[in-house]
Amino acid sequence: MKRFKKLISLTVILGLLVTLFAGCGGQQSAPAPSGGNESKTEEPKKEESQKQVTLKIANYYAETHPQNIALKEVFKPMIEKESNGTIKVEIYPNNQLGAEKEFIEGTKMGTIEMNLMGVLLSEQFPKLKVMEFPFLFDSPEQGYKILSDEKISAEVTEGLSTVGLKVLGYSVNGVRAVSNSKHPINSVEDCKGIKLRVPQVKQHIEMAKALGFNAVTMPISEIFTALQQKVVDGQENPPTTVLASGWYEAQKYIALTNHMIAYNAVTVNEKFFNSLSKEQQDVVQKAVTAFTEKELELYNDAAQKDIETLKTKGIEFTTPDLKPFKEIVVANAYDKVLADTPEVKELIEKIWELQKTIK
Repeated sequence: MKRFKKLISLTVILGLLVTLFAGCGGQQSAPAPSGGNESKTEEPKKEESQKQVTLKIANYYAETHPQNIALKEVFKPMIEKESNGTIKVEIYPNNQLGAEKEFIEGTKMGTIEMNLMGVLLSEQFPKLKVMEFPFLFDSPEQGYKILSDEKISAEVTEGLSTVGLKVLGYSVNGVRAVSNSKHPINSVEDCKGIKLRVPQVKQHIEMAKALGFNAVTMPISEIFTALQQKVVDGQENPPTTVLASGWYEAQKYIALTNHMIAYNAVTVNEKFFNSLSKEQQDVVQKAVTAFTEKELELYNDAAQKDIETLKTKGIEFTTPDLKPFKEIVVANAYDKVLADTPEVKELIEKIWELQKTIK
C-alpha cells in the first residue's frame, strides 16, 4: 500500500515537471511576434521621408498670356508628375496675390513660394536692369541665351540671396512697343506731349523723358483704368500684353518701337527651395527650364498673330525708323541711368561682347 502511494506521488511530480517545462518552451517562442512588430514600424518612417509641399507661383499676366499658358501646360504638370505628387503647384495669374511689389514681398517672406518678377528690385539690385534695358538685345532668342549663361546670370542676380530670393531662369516678357490714344507715332517728334505710363524703374523713366514723353509711373495693375479715365494717354508693353490685358479697348495706335526686349526672372524663396530634397530641387529646376523654353516658343508664335488680331480690333500700327530713337536714348538716357552704377555699365559691355558670338 505504501509503495502504491509513493508511485502515485512520483507520477504527480513528474506530471507537474512536464507542465512546467512545456510552459517554459512557450515563453521561448514569444520573441517571434516581437520581431514582426519591429518590421512594421519601418513603414511610417518611409512615408515621412516623402515630403509633400505646395508651391504657389504668382505673376501679373492675364491667364491667356503665353507666360500663364506655359505655366499651366508645362510647369505645373511636369512638377506634379515628376515629383510623384510630393509637390502641388498652384498658379496665381493677373495679380491675384497682389501687384508685383506685393508678390515679391510675399516671396521674400515665404508666404508665396515663387513668382515671375520684372525689374522692380533693380534700384536695390542694379544689375537686374539688364532684363529691361533700352536697345540692349537684338532679339528675344538672343537675350534669352545671354541671360541663361551661367556667369551672366550670376552677375545679374548678385545679392538677391540677401533678401531670401533665388532666380532659377528667365521667361520672355516680350518686345515692347508704345500704344496711345492721341495720334500715331512715326518719329521721335510725335512722342512729345503724350502722357506715357511707365513702371517705377529708372531706365524706363529716363528713356521716356529722353524721347519727349511725359512719364507717369504706376503699377501694371492700374493701367487699364488709367487708360480708360485718360489719366495717361498710353503705355509701353509688348502687343501680346496689350491684347491679353484688354488695353486695346482704350487705345488706338501702337508704334513698333522695339525699344526694349524684356524678361521676367523666375524667382523662388531660397529657404523654401533649400528645404526641398535634392530630387525635388532637380524636378523644379528642370520644370523651370522647360517652362521658359516653351514660353519663348509660345511668345514667338503669338507675337505676329496678336498684331494681326489687334488690327481687327481697330488698332493702327506704325513702324518708325528706330535709329533716331536708339541714338537719342543711348546719348541721353544711358549716362543718367548708369552714372551711379558703373557695375551695370561693365555688365552691359560684357553682354555686348557676348552678342558678337550669339545670333
